[in-house]
Amino acid sequence: METEKIIFSGHVQGVGFRYSCKMLADQLGITGTIHNDWNGSVIAIVQGSPDVINQFTRNLPNKISPWARISKVERTKILDTQVYHDFRII
Repeated sequence: METEKIIFSGHVQGVGFRYSCKMLADQLGITGTIHNDWNGSVIAIVQGSPDVINQFTRNLPNKISPWARISKVERTKILDTQVYHDFRII
């Protein structure tokens, strides 16, 4: 299991983006958190197998609302001692 910090930039706040992420994460069995950042981006901490995390980022553009637009995705592997049991919007 790996943990990644994923920063989504673009038109991702106020358009149901975090909810779409939660729905996809729940379908794929990914755990972690997601929240709005002060600069207009959305930050997700995701935990799961590398293949499933890749599937999450690959499939997400097809699952978001038509009003959302992802212009940039930054992924960073992190060493996280916390184990997440579900995926939460915070």
